[in-house]
Amino acid sequence: MEPNNKKLIALICGGNSYEHTVSLDSAYDIIKYAKNLSQYEYILIGIPKEKNKKWKYENGTYYNFFFKKSGGKLKLNPKSKEIFQIGQGKINDRKIYKAFLTTHGSRGEDGTIQGFLTLNEIPYLGCKIYQSAICFNKRLCKDLINSINISTVEYKFISKEDNIDTKIIEINKKFLSNTIVKINDGGSSIGCYVSSKNNLKNNILKALNLSDEILIEEYIQMREICIGILKKDNKYLISIPGEFKINKNKGLIFDYQQKYSYDEESHYLQVPAILETDICSKIKNYALKIFKYLNLNDYARLDFFLTPDNKIYFNEINTLPGFTHSSSFPLLFKDKFTFIELLEFLFN
Repeated sequence: MEPNNKKLIALICGGNSYEHTVSLDSAYDIIKYAKNLSQYEYILIGIPKEKNKKWKYENGTYYNFFFKKSGGKLKLNPKSKEIFQIGQGKINDRKIYKAFLTTHGSRGEDGTIQGFLTLNEIPYLGCKIYQSAICFNKRLCKDLINSINISTVEYKFISKEDNIDTKIIEINKKFLSNTIVKINDGGSSIGCYVSSKNNLKNNILKALNLSDEILIEEYIQMREICIGILKKDNKYLISIPGEFKINKNKGLIFDYQQKYSYDEESHYLQVPAILETDICSKIKNYALKIFKYLNLNDYARLDFFLTPDNKIYFNEINTLPGFTHSSSFPLLFKDKFTFIELLEFLFN
């Protein structure tokens, strides 16, 4: 029998964050397309949403068994096998070439699982421990980006220990119009609310139920522009810019409901974004400057705001962007790669 020289990719998904289902969607599409790359083989690792449950394991060829649909949403199949060994670069005694993470949200995107894999000598794609932690903490990331002379929208910081009524007085003095309440450590626009003075306290309390720390930002009229960057062998590939277009009749911001509604009347990503040449160049330069300054790895999506008078504000970095075939990151590179070509580029 000839030896199997295929490289083993471990696709790790799930987790107990609010973005569990989004993570499974990404993993499902990745394995569905990547199984056609004959130079690789795959194992699927699923982290249950419930805490203290054992991680699930399955051969990648059985992805239709690993994922089950329930109420129109993907779930991990409880009948899948369980992980019995992780360490020394192996999972269940199989040597891992690379792990690909779709573990969106807390513990999966904030450096936690990255540290776990590093400790167990399992190589993985994407940003490493400290870069992941920095980018997931919106407040810290904004302050660092401000330090290199790239503007961010003004904000106030609130933690659970603060006196909320006192903070609201400060906020109303600082911001005269509407504000955006958002959690400090989350993605997929979870815990993000447009707020007036009338419902500000209620939205603050809702956000503090999701996170111990939140930001209150000034609400500005803007377009939301995103850029993808790939890094390989110290060379950078910058995508064409895209613009998240939303139906203002269905919401003032690109929130979780719009992002994952699959309703084209609600939102879509326009690629390329229609931008003046100098503005396009400036946003691309900002994105690359940030990527290099934070020493990011492999790939990331960077989001900016563009106001009607062409002021550019850095918004956030997504170190593990959604990865379905219709997600923003693959679409940003559609002029360079098909979905399967993008996966091959990353795996290589």
